[in-house]
Amino acid sequence: MRKPSDLDYDKGKSTYSIFDWEDDKQLTTWSLVSNVCKTESFQQINYESLFENQEKITKTTHLIPEYKRVNYFLKIDNEFNLSKEKYIVNSILRIPQIATAYSIDSSQLKSKDNLIFS
Repeated sequence: MRKPSDLDYDKGKSTYSIFDWEDDKQLTTWSLVSNVCKTESFQQINYESLFENQEKITKTTHLIPEYKRVNYFLKIDNEFNLSKEKYIVNSILRIPQIATAYSIDSSQLKSKDNLIFS
């Protein structure tokens, strides 16, 4: 289920959609979070003209900048062994709409604090 409010970083300058599912039986929380935030702003263009012009600028920020080509992260709050982790990744890869999926070692991320949310 989509959370009522997005993840908010930098006081609303970048927000990321998040979907949560709690598996009470397995004591596991599954969070699907967007890695991409696109914001639009307008900038005044100063031409030597009688009319004022504005240019629309689209800025893209990433929750995890080290993985700019990743659209979503699936964060699983539970301790899975390696074989269970591989099973989950392989199951995700069987979904026709998924281009690729792989595990990452969160301890190696420079921006791992961005994945701390509840």
